[in-house]
Amino acid sequence: MMTCYDLWSRVLASVGTLAGNGLVLDHSISGTVVGRDGTPVTAAMITAFEGGAGADEILVPVRTTYSRNDGTFTIDGLRRRAYVLQASHPGFVDIDFLVVVADSHVRLELETAATVAGRVLDDRGEPVADYVLRLCERTRGRTRIRSFKIHNQRGQFEVQDVRAGELDIEAKAPSGESGAAGIRVAQRTRADVTIRVGR
Repeated sequence: MMTCYDLWSRVLASVGTLAGNGLVLDHSISGTVVGRDGTPVTAAMITAFEGGAGADEILVPVRTTYSRNDGTFTIDGLRRRAYVLQASHPGFVDIDFLVVVADSHVRLELETAATVAGRVLDDRGEPVADYVLRLCERTRGRTRIRSFKIHNQRGQFEVQDVRAGELDIEAKAPSGESGAAGIRVAQRTRADVTIRVGR
């Protein structure tokens, strides 16, 4: 999975040194935050990051703002250079890092989050209380992998902010036993799944 560092390095390598090395903070980025259906998203948090091309130079947040009632936003006080934007809002999946240039207008499209819940059972049908849950989300050519340590006497789990699309779920018990399931998740839905672990 491409990290924000990989993305940042790739962009800077492709565009070379931008005219953004100037120190004048009189530039801005404006745009609109919408859902997949085009409806404006109010009060989404948008943060602009800047950083170097090297892997040892982290991205640093420099400005944060929130979208207005019509979904529009403006981030002022920027240099003329490349930035990375991140947008987030409860009930939506955080948007992937998007590289833009100061004095540009962008459209940020947020995906409605889904919830996946279920149980992990052993080969006798008994709940597994402790396990590692691994989710691999595949949506429109993008992949996101997340892992969670679960402790629940009933073997239950619930994961929010899941992207709509193909989802592979794997549960691995401390004994090394594992089980997996594959489902398709739709937006604004709750998907339930039972996973059985066994050798």
